Amino acid sequence: MLLILVNTLVLSLDRHPMSAKEFEILESINNYFSYAFLIEMIIKLIGLGPKAYLSDKFNIFDGTVVLITMVELVLEASNVSGLSTGGAFSAFRAMRLLRVFKLTRKWMSF
Repeated sequence: MLLILVNTLVLSLDRHPMSAKEFEILESINNYFSYAFLIEMIIKLIGLGPKAYLSDKFNIFDGTVVLITMVELVLEASNVSGLSTGGAFSAFRAMRLLRVFKLTRKWMSF
């Protein structure tokens, strides 16, 4: 839950204009969070098994966001034939903020 809250805070710091140094720092932090969420997904897949993991709609949503994020990171790193990850992938980045809904489900269970 703490990772989701801090990731949401970091994503909310994005603005225009931003210095190149600030952008690099925020991008690095976002990448670390992306890897942390990937590790969480892998652990849940191993622990629950694919069938149980896919039976929860929040897991499906979270897994989709993680996979889209990983595709975005691979495209950014490879920069294949000048392919830009702007536009559509920037919109998918906003989906990361929807993880906050996962927190509301956990808070309601108290």
